[in-house]
Amino acid sequence: MACYYIGKVKQITVIGSIPFRRTLGSDIGLKIKKILEAKGVEFILNNLPSKFSSGIKDDGILRNIILADGSVVEADVAIIAIGSVPATDFLKTSKIQMAGSGHVVVNEVSGFCNIYWIILVIHT
Repeated sequence: MACYYIGKVKQITVIGSIPFRRTLGSDIGLKIKKILEAKGVEFILNNLPSKFSSGIKDDGILRNIILADGSVVEADVAIIAIGSVPATDFLKTSKIQMAGSGHVVVNEVSGFCNIYWIILVIHT
């Protein structure tokens, strides 16, 4: 999601863990992180939001995100991405190899020549 907003907003801060770590692994996730950092995206890893705050005004308008360690990140907007679940139920009766998580297993010996790599559906 961060890529979409590059150049459209003043500042992008991703709070959480290495991007796509669960679906693509840490190595690829760290490469994606490095590419995004080169474009100005800031990352706060291994820390999670614990509270959204409007600050002293208490008018319901988001101004701060308080993290689990007590640090504060100023914010005008928070986009919350809880995770991803692949929509692959329709493949359960096919011969396509599936991981327990519902992701399509992609490797050199899958035997299917026309499966295209879709970031939120595959498991490597």
